[in-house]
Amino acid sequence: SIGYKDNVIFPLIIKIKDKEKITDVNLKINYLVCKDICIPGNANLYLKISPGEGKPTEFLHNIEKAKSTTSINNIELSPISNFNVFARSNHKNVLIDIDIATKNFFKNPKIYIHTPFGLPVVKPNLNYSFDYKKIISSFKYDKKQFNLNKFPIEVFIYDENINYIYEDTLEIKKVKNNLIVNNSIFFILLISLIGGLVLNFMPCVFPVLSIKLLSVLHTPQKEIKLSFIITVIGIICSFILLGLFFAVLKQLNFSISWGMQFQEPYFILFILIIISLFFINTLGLFEFNVPKFLSISGSIGGDNNFFTKNFFNGFFATLLATPCSAPYIGTAVTAAFTQSTTNLLLIFLFMGLGMSIPYFIIIIYPNLINYLPKSGKWTIYFKYFLSFLLFVTILWLINILLGYYNYLFIISFIF
Repeated sequence: SIGYKDNVIFPLIIKIKDKEKITDVNLKINYLVCKDICIPGNANLYLKISPGEGKPTEFLHNIEKAKSTTSINNIELSPISNFNVFARSNHKNVLIDIDIATKNFFKNPKIYIHTPFGLPVVKPNLNYSFDYKKIISSFKYDKKQFNLNKFPIEVFIYDENINYIYEDTLEIKKVKNNLIVNNSIFFILLISLIGGLVLNFMPCVFPVLSIKLLSVLHTPQKEIKLSFIITVIGIICSFILLGLFFAVLKQLNFSISWGMQFQEPYFILFILIIISLFFINTLGLFEFNVPKFLSISGSIGGDNNFFTKNFFNGFFATLLATPCSAPYIGTAVTAAFTQSTTNLLLIFLFMGLGMSIPYFIIIIYPNLINYLPKSGKWTIYFKYFLSFLLFVTILWLINILLGYYNYLFIISFIF
């Protein structure tokens, strides 16, 4: 279940009884070579160490490199800022929860548990914090695999910038409630649907919804229903494309995560420019139309930008939703990255459907638009309020960029 690819170095420390004499080292090793099946092997190795003071050999670099990758157990020497392990049990299962925080961020952590019981290797349920600096992993086991309530435990965590081993004595505490770690695809799809719905109320998406609301206030009633249908198509298509993108990266063995593009400063810079244009537009300083070669001829009302405008409204809403860590999103996305390609695409589809729920309501009940106040002077003030929200989004993006570039660069870019 756990092994090494291509080659591995195990650093060993040998105490020599008398360095003035020849030291004979005999090593017997049993191992398995595995691909589709595992083939057992064994070897008897012999090494003669000459007497006298030790000197560096040609293998020094490889040995030191291997030593540097072994787990350290001193938390002060690692980027780990907090590490807690808890165990709970009911009449049937034992759930081991591991709460880890880091000063850096988690990218693609691998967590393993070692106990005296020889527990099987299970895939944990992972939940990340918004900034990827905290992770909670849950391991679920059958209670029959434990014959002690108090036992020593070692937890290994390995990531791109983390290599730490936690050692302690763990006590299982009994609880009356059921221990639920539900990885059923139907449960995950429900979570994805709810998470997509909640995304609409996150600060990252609200500016786009605001722009959509403004467009509704100035759209003839006969076109409102169609405009919302087109926006829904844009949202769902963008989520499916996002799922396909992650599926390809997964097949290529890239480390993938929700909102990963917001770790790239050039992408943030691009989004900052787009949001800034929307901000200036909502202030009424200029108007812009989609180029004619992108337009769809024959659209309703003679406006050849109608389809493109509403489609990319949904597309852009999805793009801005990716850095948001709404409730349930962490669970849905983490599950997606550990599922098959088909399930991954289904999860992203249901997230798109969930995000489209408010639009579906208007499509089914278009008369709800009649309850909106009639256009008037208040819409101008409301437009300025929405521009303020866009300005807050701009400040948020600039704050992210400050982690990559110096302050003077940001000021010069704005001007």
